[in-house]
Amino acid sequence: MDTVADATRRLQADGYTGNWYATAERMLHCDETGAAVIDPTTVEIDHILRFEGQSDPGDSSILFALRTTSGARGLYSAPFGAQMPQEDADVIALLQHRTGDGTLRNLSKGDAH
Repeated sequence: MDTVADATRRLQADGYTGNWYATAERMLHCDETGAAVIDPTTVEIDHILRFEGQSDPGDSSILFALRTTSGARGLYSAPFGAQMPQEDADVIALLQHRTGDGTLRNLSKGDAH
């Protein structure tokens, strides 16, 4: 099983070079892709990976490989579970995931896969 570092390296090699993080204004921020502030409702999720701590299953994280409409690709990670900061919970609720049939689903409606 991949570690967070292994998955990050693999996705970066596949072109997910941005390093995005959530802001208190419910936006994604990235200094590396040329899109300093990104509305999370306008990005698509290409991959979602969840990780649990080896010694503490409560030490979980989630990693998203995201793509903007302009083609910028980046990674966004956050603690997963009760320890998730509010700004991450707000941004994740706004993300949309393209399903196998091509439709978009909002993660906040319980449609995560």
